[in-house]
Parts: sequence; structure tokens; C-alpha cells
Amino acid sequence: MIATTRTAAVDRRVRGRLAGAIAVVAFVCLTIAASAHARYRPSYDFGSFGTGIGQFGGLGGFLDVDADGNVYATDIFGHRVNKFLPTGEPALTWGWGVSDGAAGLQVCRSACRAGLRGAAAGQLDEATAATVAPDGTVWIADHLNHRLQRFSPASRFLSASGWGVVDGSLEWQVCTTVCEAGRPGTQLGQFTQPQGIDVGDDGRIGVADTFNDRIQVLDADGAPLFAAGSSGTGPGQFDRARAIAFVPGTGEIVATDRNNHRYLRFSPTGTFLRASGWGVLDGTDAFQQCTSVCQRGIRGSGFGQLGTPHGIAVDAHGYVYVADKDNQRIVKFSPDDRPVAAIAPGGPELGGFREPRDVVVLPDGDLLVNDSENSRIVRIDAVEPVVTISGPVDQPTSDTRPTFSFAATEGASSFSCRLVGVTAFAPCPAVFTTPELDPGTHRLEVRATDAEGIVGDVAAADFRVLAPPPEPGRPGDDGRDGQDGAPGADGQDGAPGADGEDGAPGADGRDGAPGRDGAPGEAGRDGRDGADGAPGREGPRGPRGPAGALRVKLPKLRTVRVGARIRMRVRSTDGIRSGVLTVRDGSPRGRLIARAAIRNLRRHRSRRVTAIVRAKPRSRHAIVSVRARRSDGERVAFGLRARIR
Repeated sequence: MIATTRTAAVDRRVRGRLAGAIAVVAFVCLTIAASAHARYRPSYDFGSFGTGIGQFGGLGGFLDVDADGNVYATDIFGHRVNKFLPTGEPALTWGWGVSDGAAGLQVCRSACRAGLRGAAAGQLDEATAATVAPDGTVWIADHLNHRLQRFSPASRFLSASGWGVVDGSLEWQVCTTVCEAGRPGTQLGQFTQPQGIDVGDDGRIGVADTFNDRIQVLDADGAPLFAAGSSGTGPGQFDRARAIAFVPGTGEIVATDRNNHRYLRFSPTGTFLRASGWGVLDGTDAFQQCTSVCQRGIRGSGFGQLGTPHGIAVDAHGYVYVADKDNQRIVKFSPDDRPVAAIAPGGPELGGFREPRDVVVLPDGDLLVNDSENSRIVRIDAVEPVVTISGPVDQPTSDTRPTFSFAATEGASSFSCRLVGVTAFAPCPAVFTTPELDPGTHRLEVRATDAEGIVGDVAAADFRVLAPPPEPGRPGDDGRDGQDGAPGADGQDGAPGADGEDGAPGADGRDGAPGRDGAPGEAGRDGRDGADGAPGREGPRGPRGPAGALRVKLPKLRTVRVGARIRMRVRSTDGIRSGVLTVRDGSPRGRLIARAAIRNLRRHRSRRVTAIVRAKPRSRHAIVSVRARRSDGERVAFGLRARIR
């Protein structure tokens, strides 16, 4: 069986050489054929047929990208590995004898040749896949040697692992100096022609153990942990496990089931969850999912239908991308494994795919596709929906439940939003009313997802909720009325005169002095007006927006020439997991001048980033922008304008 497989592969290589070479020479740019795919736009390609640096001997293997944006791709029939810069220029090629044909591991940077196949330390025999670990080491699926190999970021051989790689013993071994081919078999840690490989967020290594019809998961050092799957068409079974990928954040595992025309999903510990494809539940000619009773999928080209699927990748939002080899396209599935888009260039006259075997999702959502029979790698840009926010964002509002409206450049977009520090991201309508908010400054963040599952950058709006006006003070009590004065005492009557002769009339008694009026009581003082309530304190300042978390220090951009290097220093207060920095000229079309990748930038640290100029600017200004993913997983954006002197 092994000899038959290799012969068929060689036949395909011979048949495809001439057509592949012609297609590469004729290729100028890709055009997406149907309007349904207009949100994915081909950008450029790199690689060609041959044995020189950056070339492929008829069939490229699986891809990966390191923290700096460099691309690694195995040259299956060249028995070597190609490394490209983020801009697509070839950086180097390594393998046995690639410089001068000598028996030993070599690195070439200009004149290169095909590698020498074999089983010695660092020697490859139809290596089918490469993946880059968080520490920068490169793991290779050494297909016909039934083992894995590990190389340093500088392309130096570190180790090989598999059964019997040291001395042929029937046990799992690791060799570092003297090595031999692994012993194929079905024990844990034993491989039979492995073809796919991936590294998860936690450093675990996943392997598509193809001819054992299973997947295996190893720890960060390459020691086996568990295997999942067996031969068949039922739940959790494979008919040639072709590729594997970890889901960011959850640690779940997805793997393509090549001859069953479907892909499977497993838990982080290897428990089967479901299979997705046409007819996988009961044979109906339609897309289905199965969890307990499953059967072989129906091969075809319908929406979400697969034909001999190969490579698989998962983006930061959980969307799954499958290289649908026989249908010359990439099929995109939602996080719950339902089809949302088919991504395919036009026909051959426009440079369409010929048996795409792998796909990689870049930090900014763009794709790299291994167009294997054309011996090249194609970059496809994702046109993200841009969100605008309307509402009380320009002036304070007294409404404690303000209403906002959202619009996106892609009309069919859906929205998710959050109030920073109050709610988490969740689906929300285009007209959104917040929950009850305390007085103070708040931040609303919104992102849009278009009909093809492209998730845009986060748009943010700061707004201020005013404190309610204070209640008026209570009026003072009226003063009490003064008491009436006591009445004056009556005067005494005079004594009567003695009888006798009439004497002079007695003097009238004096009237008693009138009583003094009581002093009037003091008028009660008016009560003081109640003091105005103190205004509510301003709430805590919201966290800095995405742009505030990034700083880019530019040099003085003088006359920019093609091939020149622009060195910039990027600083992040929140930390960057991954991102891309682009420099475009200020012309209306915003021509791309240079691009550089950013990976694993710690909080409050800065890093020098070098971008190589790829095109001559058409204006005297440049737009420098950064699209990245913070350490907490949120996507951020930043831009500034610079003058080219």
C-alpha cells in the first residue's frame, strides 16, 4: 500500500509540472468570480515550480506562520522546508544537501537544490506539514519516516520522536544525534504515515495519524497523551484523517476525514462531539450533522458539501476553514459547524485554485492558501465590515438608559456589543438600548459579522450619563405668633367725703394708670431654603480605547525606495498576542507600501518592527495602521498619518 501511494503521488507530480508552471507564469492577480464571494479578495501569490529557493517540486505541503509573520511550507517532493518573509519573498530553504548536495543538513539562501531523502537526523522523506510552536520551534510531520521532527527557529535540528527512532526498538523514543526511521504501528505515540500537524494555545501538539485513521495529541515536548478515532464511517471514525487544528480558547479539536468527505469535532480530551457534511446523518442529499449515528458523507460541490477535504484551520472567533481540494475552493463554517461561505477564485484564465491542500488564517483575518498543483501560496484578503455608532456620543445625556443605533458597510451584517465593565460581548440589535446605568462615563464597543462570517474590528464610543438633578430643599417652618400682653390693673376708687356741712367736694380719686401693653412677640424668622443637593460625582473613567493601547514611533520617512527597510517601534500597554502593521500611501486607492507582523508583545513593552518597502508611494503622505489582537483576545486597531519627506 505504501509503494502504491508513493507511485500515485509521483504520477500526480509529473502530470502537474507543466500545467503548474504555465499557470504560475501566467498568473498576475486573482479575481473572485461571484459577487457572493466579493468580501474575500485575492491580494498576491508567491512560490513557483522548481528546486530553487522558495520553489516547490510540484506539490506543496501544509503551512504555518510564526510570531513574526514568516511563512513555513514543506516541499513534499523536494524533501525540504521553505521559509518566506511576511511579504512573500523567499528567506531560506533547509534540508539535507539543499546547498551543494552534500550528505548533511544545510540551509541555502540563494542557489538551492532538492533535498536528499532519507531517515538520518534532520533528513526528510516527503515531509507533508509544518507548524510553529509558541516558542518558535518548528515541528514537521515526516510522512514516510513515520515520525515527527523538531527544528529551532534558526533551522537547526533539535530532535525526532516516534517509535524506534533511536535504535529500532518497539517503544516510543526521542533521538537528538543519531536517528533512524520510526517503526509504523498502532500503539500510542506510534505513527503510520502522519500527514497533518498543529500546535494549540497551550503548546499541545496534534497529529493527523493518517494511515492509522486517528488523531493523536502530544504534550509540548512531544510525549504522547492520547489518541482518538478508528477506521470506519461511524461517529468518531476516519477513512484517512488528513489534517488537524485546535480551536483557540476552547482547546477543542477539528480534523478532516478525507475519504468520508466530512470533518469531525472532538473535545479537548478526545471525546467525539459531532461530524459535519452532506448526508452524514441519514444519507439525505443535504448538509447534516451527526453525534451518535453517523455515516459516510456524500461527495459533491453543493453549499457546504466537501470533496476529499484536506487542510483545516480555525480563526480566533471559532470559524472553521476547510481546503475543499476536489472543488477547488475553501469552505467556511460557523463556530457550530454550519456552512457560511465558499471562497474560490475564478476559472483557470483568472488564476483559479488547482487542488488547494491547506489554508491558514492570519491574525488580521486574511487567508493563506496552499494552491498545491500550481506550486504557489495565495494570499486572500478579508474585507471586514466597518461599524458606525449613532446616539448620544457627542454630548452628555440625562437618560440612564440611552439608545444607540449601528450601521455596517456590509448591509447583511449582524452585531454584537458590550458595555465595558458592565456586560460581556453578546448579540444585539441594530437599535440597542442599554440597561440602567449609573452616572458617569461609559464605553460601548460594537463589532459586526457579515453574511460570510467575516468579523470586523471593534468600534467604540464613549458617552456620559449625567447625575439626576437634586431634590429642592424643604421650606422653613413659620415663626410662632408673639403672646398678647397682660391687661393693666384697675385704679382704686377715692374715699367718700364726711357728712356735715357741705364741705368742698372731695377730690376725685385718680384714675389708675392704664396697664402697659405687653411687648409684642418677635416675628418668627423665615425658615432657610434647603441647600441644593451636591452634584453626583463623575463616574470612573472608562478603560482606554483600542487606539489608546497602542503607540507607534516612526522614523522620519524620507524618500522611500522599493527594498528599503522602515524601522518602527511599537509599544502596547495592554499586550498584543498577534497583529499586522501596514504602511499605505496617501493616494485615494491607498496603495500598500510595506507590511510587518507583530506577535507576542508583552504589556508595557515595546518592540522594533521592520517593514520592507514593496511598492513606490504615489503621494507625499503615508498611512500607518495596526490591526492586532490584544492579550485578552479583543481585536484592536490604530492608525496615524505621516509625511514622506
